[in-house]
Amino acid sequence: VPAVAEAAATGNAGRRAGTASKAVLFAAIAGFGAASLFVFFPNELGQVIYKQSIGWMLTFMGVMCPLIYIQIVLAGILNGLGMQVFIFRNSLISSGINIAFIYFLIPRFGLAAFIAGWLVSLIIVVALELHKVRENLTLNIAFANWFAKPALAALMSGVAARVLYDQLLREIAGNTVGLMISVCALLGMFMLSVMLTGCLVKEDVRRLIKIRVK
Repeated sequence: VPAVAEAAATGNAGRRAGTASKAVLFAAIAGFGAASLFVFFPNELGQVIYKQSIGWMLTFMGVMCPLIYIQIVLAGILNGLGMQVFIFRNSLISSGINIAFIYFLIPRFGLAAFIAGWLVSLIIVVALELHKVRENLTLNIAFANWFAKPALAALMSGVAARVLYDQLLREIAGNTVGLMISVCALLGMFMLSVMLTGCLVKEDVRRLIKIRVK
């Protein structure tokens, strides 16, 4: 938010667009990484962390992770551009969709209806916010870097970590320790895959580290 607001105040259109593009890229990478974790290890995470069989719920939540992360970042960009009224309107739209699903569908379909309503509201709000950002910034949608490459990296690393857990680590290290090692392996392979596909370059990593240090 401060970076976009500063660029907006100085009238630097190129810097605004560049900052927004990198913010969405980082959000997409983080979102697809989280999605891979929850989609490929839902039952194990449910048992280890919550002691419950909620794998189906974590799977649906995992699918929504990229949208959730990108929506948060888009809202931050719009905040930096001073569009709080637009964000508030989107919040009302999202709430209205969720309430409709809760009122009409939860009595029949239960918690699945709530998750479905959340997904529908996310898709609509992300589309509206992305359109608004593009109206105010010279921002091109980098489909390959924002979606295709992180999704491919998440799929490859998830499958590899799942096979590693099923075929080796669960028997050798046990469920909990094997899961922890598999999760670390998944995240490591995901970041490596993201860099090998060119989605994330060394300059982006240095920039992200610099932001974190600040």
